[in-house]
Amino acid sequence: MLYVTDEFHIPAANIEEVLARINNVYFPHASERGYSLESKRIMPASGQQEDRILWVTWSLPDIMSFYMSRAGQSRVTMEFWMGLEPLITKRHRHITASVEEAYS
Repeated sequence: MLYVTDEFHIPAANIEEVLARINNVYFPHASERGYSLESKRIMPASGQQEDRILWVTWSLPDIMSFYMSRAGQSRVTMEFWMGLEPLITKRHRHITASVEEAYS
């Protein structure tokens, strides 16, 4: 199993808009490309910190499924990422596997 975690740094004022876009735009297309949603987690608000961090984790059967999904990206998916840029301060994508699977 391969895990893809998208990490978004989001100004608090944009959280609802980013979540709505992930749920309504990205999720349907990611599902069509074989991604299964594992979790959505957010760092709780603390003090005066402006950005909140959202982690969205997807799973895919294996690394080849990941590369095939990238090849099958639609215009909607590309527009989603471009439209998200003004709403976030930065983002990272982490690709991981369990240690047991990676070293078996």
